[in-house]
Amino acid sequence: MRMQNSPEPIQDAINLFAGNQIDRAARAFEAVLATEPNHAVALHFLGLCKHRQRQTDAALALLLRSIELEPNRAAFHSNLGLFFAELNELDRALDAYSKALSRDFNSAQTHTNLGSVLQRKGQNARAIESFQTALRIHPEFAQAWNNLGSALAAEGRTQEAIDAFENARRIAPSIPEVHLNLGNLLLAEGQLDAAVERFQAAVQLRPDYADALIGLARAFNARDDSAAAVAQLRQVVQRAPSNAKGFLELGHALRERGQFDEALACFEKAATLDPANFYAQWNTCLALPILYRNADEIQFHRPRWQKGVRKFLSFVETHAVSRKARLPFTAPHTNFYLHYQGFNDLAEQRTYAKVLSRLAAQAHPDWVQPRAARRVAGRKLKVGFVSAFFCLHTVFKLFHGWIKHLNRDEFEVFCFHTGKDFDKASMHLRDQTPHFYSQFRSPDEIIQRIGACELDVLIYPEIGMDPVTQSLAALRLAPVQCMAWGHPVTSGLETIDYFLSSDLMEGPGAGTHYSETLVRLPNLSISYPPPDVEVALRPERLGERDPGKAYFLCLQSLFKLLPQYDDLVPKIAAQAPHSEFWFIGLDSKELTELFRNRLAETFTKHGLDPNRYLRILPKMKFGSFLGLVRESDIILDSIGWSGGNTTLEAIAFDKPAVTLPGEMMRSRHTAAILKRLGIEETVARDLEDYVQKSARLALDRSWRAQIASQINAGKSKVYNDAEAVRGLERFLART
Repeated sequence: MRMQNSPEPIQDAINLFAGNQIDRAARAFEAVLATEPNHAVALHFLGLCKHRQRQTDAALALLLRSIELEPNRAAFHSNLGLFFAELNELDRALDAYSKALSRDFNSAQTHTNLGSVLQRKGQNARAIESFQTALRIHPEFAQAWNNLGSALAAEGRTQEAIDAFENARRIAPSIPEVHLNLGNLLLAEGQLDAAVERFQAAVQLRPDYADALIGLARAFNARDDSAAAVAQLRQVVQRAPSNAKGFLELGHALRERGQFDEALACFEKAATLDPANFYAQWNTCLALPILYRNADEIQFHRPRWQKGVRKFLSFVETHAVSRKARLPFTAPHTNFYLHYQGFNDLAEQRTYAKVLSRLAAQAHPDWVQPRAARRVAGRKLKVGFVSAFFCLHTVFKLFHGWIKHLNRDEFEVFCFHTGKDFDKASMHLRDQTPHFYSQFRSPDEIIQRIGACELDVLIYPEIGMDPVTQSLAALRLAPVQCMAWGHPVTSGLETIDYFLSSDLMEGPGAGTHYSETLVRLPNLSISYPPPDVEVALRPERLGERDPGKAYFLCLQSLFKLLPQYDDLVPKIAAQAPHSEFWFIGLDSKELTELFRNRLAETFTKHGLDPNRYLRILPKMKFGSFLGLVRESDIILDSIGWSGGNTTLEAIAFDKPAVTLPGEMMRSRHTAAILKRLGIEETVARDLEDYVQKSARLALDRSWRAQIASQINAGKSKVYNDAEAVRGLERFLART
């Protein structure tokens, strides 16, 4: 770096610094200072050398001394800003850049550096202004165009961001970061071919560019080519074996293909390479298989997770105190898959909640304290609902009846849609809600918006499916906070006061399953609209039905089907040989095949040909899904995690369902729905009874028709239940 008006012999030392010969440069500056101890330029550059040599305290002292001697040198303040920015002391960096600009406002580089710090603080609007100022000074400044593109993308101004990146690429086509950033944005917009071109251009410029290689892998995965994605990521870790991010990405890709042991080894490698890496530690401690090969795997991974969550809590507590860089507020994932192991997770949830609470307290200390009740006589109660799934999603289907039918004379209703998907369901809810907020750009913006509404009660329809939601729930954004059963597992959080459940879905002593106070709302607890059966379409791949067969359909995601219950299916088939069993596959072909092989092995052990009985259909659009329900004869409910929304959809077609309720509420949805219908004949007492009832429905067509007739006669009881909403209103009124 060359300073203006730098006399000899200092220039030789500066040239060494510019040539990255830091040790030699430091000695040269020290030689100058030996004869001129107050040489401001030598002091300043020696400070920069010490910073490169990781001697932070010495570097800062030298930089400040140089500014004390020559306070009007803009470059001194600008370099001090860079120093603080690299240490993540962003407020001090902003102060230094402001002082630099007060001395030389026409420095495009300083405006760009200032914008970068503002962007890191989440102040994208101010960052955009800084980058635009830089470009007015220097219209062909590629770095400013590139950074402007990033800030515009963060604000959701996609086309403007693309244009900015294209300008940067035009000016400086040899900068690989520009191609990477443009590729990432195009990938997010679904322009896969164009994204691949940009990633390939970045790799051509820098063959070991791990981020670009990872971008290529993500593009291949978006093309539904996980094998190519994994092959690409293996190249990443070969070309950049010290890059923790490459091992993390490979671990995620392998996990999605059911190769969990190798995935875990990748996470552990990433954590070894970068012990302070939050995401590497998270996955090493908390990642679980999506689908289990056998029951022994569950018995292995559950204690591994229990040990891991304690280890990760220790990591968070240690690093929250010692690290200058703050830990993320939002975790990369939830602990979603823990809940599908079939156990009471209360103790585990409480420990996990400590992790979320620690992160929340560090990021937003003002929002973890109790909130005083704000009720004012004569004012409506202000009730908010927050979810990432106020769109065409199960959570919307189950709970939008609460939002729609709450008495507007008594309650002022607020909705916060925190997800990215905005569709006709979102628009429907927006039109029904006086205060509807969406298109949030960050968790901070969500927090500020909810806080500004000064709610009396905040309701989370689910906690456990969305990372941002679970992090928000660890804050105290309203005096009273509740969760519902969109993901029917206790949160474990001290900030959630009530669990809003269904009286029919809870068994004896159910209150001990929750850290929250259990509230048993009437009936099924919800006002669920009847599905539109007219949109049902026969799936194209289904083929012709055999009138002599009974067709069983399991509507649940395959990860809900635990291996210890696999043998129930061939046992049913043995008693009802003219049967066929339909399942719906996962997005991952490899995981779907893992399930097929697992179930096929069980059929073979029972002396039955799996190809004769099993049919696994690909995921399908909603109309085809309903069409599949219509074409089936009997619904086989999953054991341990029962169907809720899907059973309500099947009831619309009068389909008998066999279920086995367990201890936990999440295993009792279908049983509750059948009880509400007045049908308990197909609610099994135990595993053997589950097989017997299923086989009888297949063999006894008259009994099957009788059950279907009973469903048809009583199904109005499960839809549009006003009593459930009135129960919610009574609860809200007394909180």
